[in-house]
Amino acid sequence: MNDEIIQERWQLTRKELVKFQQWYKKQNRKTQDKIQEIVNNYDISYNDLNKTIKKKEKERLQRQIEEWEELGIFTGYFKYRVEELMKGRITYRSLLEILFYGVYEEEKAKVNEETNELFYSVSLDCYNQGRKDLDKKEKKKFPDNLLKAFFGTLIGGIMFEDYVNALYLTNTQEIQKQYIISLQQNKKLDVDSDSVQAIFTKQRNRFISTDDYKYSGGLDRYATACGNMAYYDASDDGDALVKFVSDHCEHVTEMCEYMDGMIFHTQKRNIFKRPIGRTQKDLEIQDVDVFGLVIGINMPPIDEHFHWCHSTLTYQIDKTADELREMIFEKEFERIFEDEYFEEFENLDKTVEHLIYYDLETGKAIKIIHGKKHSVQVDALTNIKFKLAKKDSLVAVHNHPSNLSFSLTDFKTFNNSKELKGIAVRTDDYIYLLSVGKGSKLKPTKANMKLMEKKFNEIQTKMNLKAKNIENVHKRNQLFAEEMGWKYARIRNKKED
Repeated sequence: MNDEIIQERWQLTRKELVKFQQWYKKQNRKTQDKIQEIVNNYDISYNDLNKTIKKKEKERLQRQIEEWEELGIFTGYFKYRVEELMKGRITYRSLLEILFYGVYEEEKAKVNEETNELFYSVSLDCYNQGRKDLDKKEKKKFPDNLLKAFFGTLIGGIMFEDYVNALYLTNTQEIQKQYIISLQQNKKLDVDSDSVQAIFTKQRNRFISTDDYKYSGGLDRYATACGNMAYYDASDDGDALVKFVSDHCEHVTEMCEYMDGMIFHTQKRNIFKRPIGRTQKDLEIQDVDVFGLVIGINMPPIDEHFHWCHSTLTYQIDKTADELREMIFEKEFERIFEDEYFEEFENLDKTVEHLIYYDLETGKAIKIIHGKKHSVQVDALTNIKFKLAKKDSLVAVHNHPSNLSFSLTDFKTFNNSKELKGIAVRTDDYIYLLSVGKGSKLKPTKANMKLMEKKFNEIQTKMNLKAKNIENVHKRNQLFAEEMGWKYARIRNKKED
């Protein structure tokens, strides 16, 4: 169940992070252009760095500071540092440090606006996931007091605002250092050079990276922390039981793996054991005694020795596998699928594919089509009949002898069939489910089919998908469904005795 819970919890969060990174790259490009403009305006040599700037340049700097004051960014350490550098005579070294710092502060102000919107969206989504799991009414607005509490929470020992301030100070210092190195080499800083681009890439990745479908960076860490806190806050301060759900990715730590499945009280004393240590080598099983949930201890992100933690919590702790299976069917897929849809396959030849259409209104099978080992074809007459059916009136279920999830052909068929509200694949070990969810289908044009194929192939290329095994294909389809904005899930095709 971990895959389904993790996917549901972070589906919108990861979309928001991807969208933010795309915006951030464009914004950072503007920052780079401003830095290059500064370098071009002050065409000096290394020996000029400690010379006093001209009167006109000082006046221009003062006007720039006034502009920063109007923007509301001439505050905090930035203001302190600038005032320190302007005491006495101002050198070109000081001038350029101030200007570089100012450019980054301008970017930081815009970043803060975007991250505030991202945190709100993530909080509301995870908060309503929690309320849904607790059978409480969902809310259209996330409580302001809870969001304010998040910004005052320490994650890894530092608040988000302080983290961003420290990050942008570091960014300024790195560019200033590279600028001086360039002058020492009798060169002018070129923001498009490989060495400088490597610095900008490193700076962006420290904040957020969603490349190759791996989520990391400070923003990812704070966003997932925000989501977990919002999910927890859905209990409205009453005591509830939650289960720790570990993200079984390739980077999962012994700490998260060990706590997977542990159950905690949200407003009572929790006594348990878990690995604790500053590094992987230091980890030892120790006794823990805390009240409620404590970030880093029993509430993700777990921040003992550093890693990108995507573990989460769930209120669904007293569910059997069958009940969780039913929850996925009924809640995640809006009662589209019924257990009976998959029982028909028990009496069919599992070495070949079969396709069964169900009427959503009656829940009855209306057509069974038998195919070959790796395909099943719908005859022309049946195809015409279904095309004339009402929108979202049918469900199509088929099996894959290969035991793999959906193919690109399956995705295209679903997209191009207005009558299909959902499709499913049954294999020996799993059942794979697909519906539009809150997304939409593309118009079935040749251009859109090429677009789908392009997105699908790009994901395969980024994943370096050479071996078509169960997990690789499942992960690929998760990512593709996210790209399309569709609902996708996998559950085990086994019931408890």
